[in-house]
Amino acid sequence: MPRDDAELMAAVSRGNHSAFATLYKRYETDLYRFVYYLADEPDTAEELFQETWLRVVRHMGKKRITDFKKWIFAIATNLYRDELRKRKVRRLFLGREPVEGESSDAGVGERHTAASGGQPEAEAFAIREALGKAMKNLTPRQRTVFILTQIEGFKMREVAEMLGKSEGTIKSTLHRAVSMLRDALGEFR
Repeated sequence: MPRDDAELMAAVSRGNHSAFATLYKRYETDLYRFVYYLADEPDTAEELFQETWLRVVRHMGKKRITDFKKWIFAIATNLYRDELRKRKVRRLFLGREPVEGESSDAGVGERHTAASGGQPEAEAFAIREALGKAMKNLTPRQRTVFILTQIEGFKMREVAEMLGKSEGTIKSTLHRAVSMLRDALGEFR
C-alpha cells in the first residue's frame, strides 16, 4: 500500500477505494477540528466537513495536486467563505440573522477524541474554553489565519497561497489576531 499522499492520490485517481480511505483516516481529525473552530457550530462544521470530502472526491484526479493537506484545507476555507457570504446575503435581503446551531465544545469531543487521548486537566479545559470564547471576537479572516498557522501548523507562505493573499497580509492578520487573543487571555499568563 502506498504511504505518502502523492502515491495515495495517484491510486485514488485509478479507482483504488482503500487509498481514499487511507487519506480520509489520515486527515479526518485535523480537517474536522479546523472546520469546527472556523464555524464554531457543530451543524455547520459537519456540513463543511462533508462538503469538503465530496469536493475532494469530485476533483481527485482532475487536478494536479502537490500537497493534499494544503489542498483540502483550502477547499474547506473556501467553503467557509461561501457560507459567510450566504449568511450575509440572507441578512441583507431577508432582514434577519440566519438560524444558527448551538455552539458547544462538546461537538468536537463527540466526533473526535482529544489529541492527548485522555480527559483534559481542569486548567487545560479552562484555557480551551477561554480561547474558544476569545476566538469568537476575531474576524473570520483572523480566525482562519490563526487556526491554519497556530493550530494546524501551516507555514505563512502556505496560508498565503491558500487564501490568495500576500504573505505580509497573512503575517499582519496573524499579529492582530494573536494580540487580541493575548489581551483576552491575560489571566492565563
